[in-house]
Amino acid sequence: MCDDDHPIEIGAGYEETRAKALLAAEDSLEEVERLISLTKDDSAYSIDQNISA
Repeated sequence: MCDDDHPIEIGAGYEETRAKALLAAEDSLEEVERLISLTKDDSAYSIDQNISA
């Protein structure tokens, strides 16, 4: 019966929460990719330094 009383509010709340969760996941993924990229860059630099030395 609650669903019949406020179907739009419940649906909107779900969609809003879902959208926020997807944005947070996307931000987390971008941060992980950025950190991996930095690690790769550091590793390549470190290898280059070892070869040069």
